[in-house]
Amino acid sequence: MKINIQQSNSITENVSKIIIDTLYNIFTTNSEDDNNESLLIGRVETNYEYEKYVDYLENLFNRFNININKELLIWFNDKNVENVLVNNLNQSNIGGIPTSYKIDLSNINQWFRNNTDIIEFNELEQFKNIKILQAYAFSGCSNLIEIDLSNIETINNNAFEGSGINSLNLLNIKQLYNNCFQNCKNLTSVDLSNTSLTRITQNTFYKCTSLSELILPDTIERLNSSSLRETALTSINVPSSLYLLEGNVFQDTPLTSFDFTNIQSIGQQCFYYSNLSGELNCPSLTSIGARSFSNTKIESITNLGSISTLTSAIFGGLVQGPFSNCSELKSCILPNTLLTIGGASFANCKKLETITGGGNVMGLTSDSVFQDCNILTSLGDIDLSKLQSIPNYTFLHCHQLVINDLSCPNLTSLGKAAFCECYQLKRVSNLGSITKLEGAQLSGGIWHGVFQSCTSLESVVLPNTLEEIGTNCFYKDTVLSSINIPESVSLVKTNAFTLCKGLTNCVLYFKNVTEIEHRIFSGSNIGQVYFPKLETLAQGYFDNYVRTSGSFNTYYSEGRNTINLLYLKLTDSVVLTPGTFVRLDINVLVLNNAPQEIQQNTFFNCNILTIYVPDEYLNDYKTMDYWSDFSDKYIALSEYQYNVDTKAEYDELRNNGDNNIYLIREYMN
Repeated sequence: MKINIQQSNSITENVSKIIIDTLYNIFTTNSEDDNNESLLIGRVETNYEYEKYVDYLENLFNRFNININKELLIWFNDKNVENVLVNNLNQSNIGGIPTSYKIDLSNINQWFRNNTDIIEFNELEQFKNIKILQAYAFSGCSNLIEIDLSNIETINNNAFEGSGINSLNLLNIKQLYNNCFQNCKNLTSVDLSNTSLTRITQNTFYKCTSLSELILPDTIERLNSSSLRETALTSINVPSSLYLLEGNVFQDTPLTSFDFTNIQSIGQQCFYYSNLSGELNCPSLTSIGARSFSNTKIESITNLGSISTLTSAIFGGLVQGPFSNCSELKSCILPNTLLTIGGASFANCKKLETITGGGNVMGLTSDSVFQDCNILTSLGDIDLSKLQSIPNYTFLHCHQLVINDLSCPNLTSLGKAAFCECYQLKRVSNLGSITKLEGAQLSGGIWHGVFQSCTSLESVVLPNTLEEIGTNCFYKDTVLSSINIPESVSLVKTNAFTLCKGLTNCVLYFKNVTEIEHRIFSGSNIGQVYFPKLETLAQGYFDNYVRTSGSFNTYYSEGRNTINLLYLKLTDSVVLTPGTFVRLDINVLVLNNAPQEIQQNTFFNCNILTIYVPDEYLNDYKTMDYWSDFSDKYIALSEYQYNVDTKAEYDELRNNGDNNIYLIREYMN
């Protein structure tokens, strides 16, 4: 090959450009020919040309001369990038970007925002004065795969959000602002090891769903909220300088392990729904956020540093704690520095068996702390007697939690369904100064009482401050045999003592109870019941079967009520509607008031052996409509054979083996 070039005066600028382009292409594709230099002889003059071509040919062929009449132009591999710069820099008259812009250009603003044509921009590194990329600079450039950021020191908010880049060169980066690489779904690896960054800012790599490798610098101190959320990281290096993890950092990642040695603070939802597993050992920890490890696969908690509280928060209307829904968690050691445990801290940890430590815990701050810990057997050193409040659902469904004696002298509030289905609770001896035992209606509309289905509960001492016994309070407490009703109680709600089969020797004195709701004794066996001040009984009606059941109704599936002695003193305001008394077996019924109007089936399917009424109303009961149905059972109250003045006398007789049905006169008023 031999080429001799001599440009004539009449040759056009465009032709000279073509000559140079052609020469560049010839010799770059045939660079293996060692004789190229001797073959190229001549001279070309042109008014403009790409610097890349000219430099190459002049360096390669020292006998070839190119005379440039104007400034050289910067070459761009991606002509779409060049076009954007030409248009924004008003260089359309020469069709390129002069090399002077390598120094003069310091800002590209948002010229490329949402440009889906550009593919690469590796020439960016030639613009030495562009140190900062403005917010949204390349946002939405979904086909941008490569860009050279080696000179960039600062990348502002959302600069590459939604772009298509797959790798990063960040050698000189000093500051990354929020969201700068958010939603870069093609980004697979980032090496920050040569930078001096101290933080990864909020949402920096959020939703970079292909990012599987990240190397942090030794200077890093904190990872801000959601900075690595929804990435593909399974592991990450943790420099000793890193001490703070804000919220949601590793949420929804496949991360399986993490070195917590120097971590002091973990924000809410930090590892939420990650694949973190094994042992959790955080010796330097001082604070932990709500739901920080929820729905992970950690198996044991061996060290929580010196935290003072397990924080909870409301998400979607539900309280959540740091370890709620940890399906593989089996054991937890609580530090002696722990003072308060937040709501749902361990809720739904169905494999949690033991808690150790926690001897200085003074408070449970919100609901559901241990809810649905079905096989939890021990609370470690947590002392319930120190607590002033046990919130709603705290021990709901803690089936295996052993509590031989619940004694909480400092208690001022006991939450809804707090001990529901605590099968191993045996005694309740002190509930402090609480005023209510409230039930709760949970999913599906099903009610849950405070001590419902505590199937080992034998005895309960209620405080003299109690005003309300709530719905389902002692429902299905089948071995409950001893309970007092304080004079302060004025309201008893639905199913309060339903299916309490063990109260056969118990005397329940509702001295100041003026209102009772549906089915309070359904399916129960009770010794004696006294209501001396009833003003309201729940109404019901009968139509082939009881639909809306009355106060003394029993569901057919729950069997019949058996009461040895039922004492009622009703005010004139009481309305006895159909279905008020259903499926009752009563040995002695005492009605210590004038007969009130009743209707057919007020006493539905009831077996009553004897009814005692005041002497002055005996004939009225025998002749009044529907009361007359029991005419052969009435006896004057003055003729009652077994009477004692006080409960103490009654107890003494019972202790001596006297099983007669004694009427306790102090309970009649």
